[in-house]
Amino acid sequence: MTTILEKLNFRKRHDRLPKPSWLKVKFPSGERFHWIESQARKLALSTVCEEARCPNIGECWNSGT
Repeated sequence: MTTILEKLNFRKRHDRLPKPSWLKVKFPSGERFHWIESQARKLALSTVCEEARCPNIGECWNSGT
């Protein structure tokens, strides 16, 4: 008699494919980014960008928007 667990075909963790390089984003940085971030903290502001965890926050804040 086989059990339910024996019938299930589990994938092993090492079978997982790596993510493509174009999917990975760099951590936001830059002088202007850090300045805007510090100003938001100093003024106790919440931003839509941070709340939504926007992947483009570094690009936007580095351009001053």
